[in-house]
This record gives sequence, C-alpha cells and structure tokens, in this order.
Amino acid sequence: MQFVTVAKYFNQTEADMAAAELRTAGFEVFLHSELSAPTTGFQLFRIQVPEERADEARAFLKAEESGDVRPVDPAA
Repeated sequence: MQFVTVAKYFNQTEADMAAAELRTAGFEVFLHSELSAPTTGFQLFRIQVPEERADEARAFLKAEESGDVRPVDPAA
C-alpha cells in the first residue's frame, strides 16, 4: 500500500488534530515529521493516507476547514 501526502503543517498541534479527525472519519493515517530547516529548528509535519483514498481525505480536510464536515463512509 502506497501512502501519499494530503496535508502539510508547521504546527504539531494542528497536524495532530487533523490526523485525529481523519482517523475518526475512518482513514488510515501516517503522520510524518521532519526538520525542514535544521539551522532554524522549523519542523514540517506531513499527513499521509493510502493513495486510493487521498482525494477523499483532501476533500474531508477542506470541508473540515470550512466547517462543512459530513460523515465519511469508510466502506464507500
């Protein structure tokens, strides 16, 4: 199974919350963190989901940001 990035955050709390919301909605989620600039200490957090559900996850996160969240059927 190939995982792809569906969102990027510089704030760990925001990344954790988005990942938790996706998991609650039935998505398998991998949260990857890396130092994006070791000299400045900035960290980048990437949320990844299985490639076959990437578009659905992006739509979910976009709806969540706008406050228009609808239940996701993981069987769909």
